[in-house]
Amino acid sequence: MKMNMGERIKNARKEKGLRQSDLSGPNLSHAMISLIERGLANPSINTVKYISSKLDVDINYILFGETKGNIEEKVETINDNHISTLKSLIKLGRFKDAQELIHQVNTSNVNYIYKGVMHNMQSDIFLAQGEFTSSINELEKALIYVPLTEIDEIITIYSKIATNYLLINEFHKSIENAFYSILLLKNNTATTNTLLQLKLYYNLAYCYSRINEFTKGLEIIDEMLKLMKETNVIYKQETIYMLKGIAHLNLFQYEEGIKATSYAINLLEVSSEYKDELVGCYTNLGILYREINEYELSKESFKKGLSVNLENKDSNWYEFNIEYENSITHILNKEFRKAETICEEQLKKNDIKSSFFLKFTLLIALVHLQTEKLNTARNYIEDVIVEARDREDKYILPKAYLVKARVLFAEGAYQDGINLLYKSIKFYKSTDNKTYDSLYFLA
Repeated sequence: MKMNMGERIKNARKEKGLRQSDLSGPNLSHAMISLIERGLANPSINTVKYISSKLDVDINYILFGETKGNIEEKVETINDNHISTLKSLIKLGRFKDAQELIHQVNTSNVNYIYKGVMHNMQSDIFLAQGEFTSSINELEKALIYVPLTEIDEIITIYSKIATNYLLINEFHKSIENAFYSILLLKNNTATTNTLLQLKLYYNLAYCYSRINEFTKGLEIIDEMLKLMKETNVIYKQETIYMLKGIAHLNLFQYEEGIKATSYAINLLEVSSEYKDELVGCYTNLGILYREINEYELSKESFKKGLSVNLENKDSNWYEFNIEYENSITHILNKEFRKAETICEEQLKKNDIKSSFFLKFTLLIALVHLQTEKLNTARNYIEDVIVEARDREDKYILPKAYLVKARVLFAEGAYQDGINLLYKSIKFYKSTDNKTYDSLYFLA
């Protein structure tokens, strides 16, 4: 039976005729040495170095039960010990110690297969430290060394690559690698890793949402929900229903979007982890209700979103976004004074250079247009146009042109209005935006 690290320290100490107190030092107490020897504490690499120097034994013996003299003769055993220790260090979040251990391994004679394992471990360290590109590089190196018979390992590596690409917003590459993993999972009858498959489905659904491929995203979401139902394994159910609601919104399937988003809210409300997502769902629900002309339900949803955001003490961005959508609901419900009041309050809270400042100013111009205050509407919208041009804001500028065109039509300047409509159309064609647009009604 192999000894663990604590037992090796204890044996070496007894062979030298030393007491635990003899090993203690400025940063290492007698009590800590006792815990280490009993396997109840994991020492750092520096502590192991200190103990090995006190015992006058090779650090490799303390760590792995081998000395430098016979490392090359027992590569497999040593690497097994290295891997076990590395996994423990990474799990404990002791990345500095794990990194130092990897450097030690790389200087010794490591066989072909274990090189792949070490690259995999290194990628885990980079991932935990937020160095996602470096993590991808290590995983791609690991694939070179993994035998083709180790299908489970290959599947896991591709899934990790997909995760890293998602975290750096390389969504197409994330999709590509996630599909590699899923294809291998489906064609490998010996593997039934349901949780991994669900994680990959979620990865795909999220990425498709980010690249506006909502139909494909819904197909993946339906497969994921079916798998959860068949296996009774649940993974990110709250956020997958949120993504489902977003997909239906962008596909103009408003009733389905309301069902999915309402279900997501029911799941999110029982958890304290997903407050941002809950605010987002209430915002989306308000938009969805507005699209079926349920204006009171729309306003109520926005109100709940603001309440959760206030409780969460979150950033002002959520408040600005909700009030922007809320103002649009009031405008469509012909509650112009209320919409103007909200917009004026939000202008005071926004920096003049922020995108929301332009959005709220545009809505105020629209309110004055609807209430036939044409001169005031013109002044506001011309300010928006000047600022949007300076910023090259391709979202606001075509909408500002539309509002000004309507002002010109109301004033009887039809040719000038038509010219602005053409300008707006050119912008819309150049952006090729396929997502839901809250101001689409302006067109």
